Amino acid sequence: MCRLRDVTRQIMRAISPNRPLVPPSSEGPADYEMPPKPRLNPGGWWFDGLLAVVLVVVTAPLLIDWQPILSIDIGVRDFLAVIRESGPSTIAVWLERLGQGGPLLGLCLVIALVHWRLRRSVEPVLAIVGAFLLSYGSIGTIKVLTDRPMPYKGSVQMFTAPEQMAYPSGHASNSILWYGMLVMLLTPWVWPWALKLLRWFPPIAVGFTTMYLGHHWITDVVGGVIIGVLIERVIRRRLWRQYRVPWLSDKLKLPVEEPVVMLTPELLKGLRGRAVGSSGRPAR
Repeated sequence: MCRLRDVTRQIMRAISPNRPLVPPSSEGPADYEMPPKPRLNPGGWWFDGLLAVVLVVVTAPLLIDWQPILSIDIGVRDFLAVIRESGPSTIAVWLERLGQGGPLLGLCLVIALVHWRLRRSVEPVLAIVGAFLLSYGSIGTIKVLTDRPMPYKGSVQMFTAPEQMAYPSGHASNSILWYGMLVMLLTPWVWPWALKLLRWFPPIAVGFTTMYLGHHWITDVVGGVIIGVLIERVIRRRLWRQYRVPWLSDKLKLPVEEPVVMLTPELLKGLRGRAVGSSGRPAR
């Protein structure tokens, strides 16, 4: 176990050799850098309220089959169909897989467990579990209630395909939420430019390819992105290094490994010399 821990630390230093390490503390090993407090930009609740209003503005017309917004969905679908006839689809299929929630959840959970092991605190794991519950509860519930068909597999209207559930796009929401969680978890170890790439490339790629392949309408993607951003902001505010669970952390806290001291002849000789110096006479 100690050897595996040392190898892990060497890999972390190789990945991010220029990032400073925190001094020794009671919260974790000396060479473990605490994740910084996540910053929200914009930071006020007004932005969350604005996103919620936009989500209502997008969803309400779909519920009443408002033709102007349905025409936008159909127009974008037909435009991308023309492009798809001459463009590659294989690359788009692989890029869309960047939004699969299962692998992303597993990866985030593993990294959160590494933080738990190094920091001896369960809060990172709670953040990932909370993100999963909020995502599954909100996205899954709306999908079941709206029953919207996918493009090319039915009407553009809601409540017409109980087995398809296209609105909102789970892939688009995953590309926002789970890559945002990865950015928070990997901040101590990864270069800033890599974090920016991880933050922006997957949502753009997944949002475009899922429409390009005809799996979602553009309003599905917009709704999924908004919900993903809202959930991520809730997690950053309430479940990441701010929502303390002392009783659970103490119960799940991992023991601190004590260093093993090998009693070599040189060490025994040095201890014997110390005993002589402190007492002023040879030790018996």
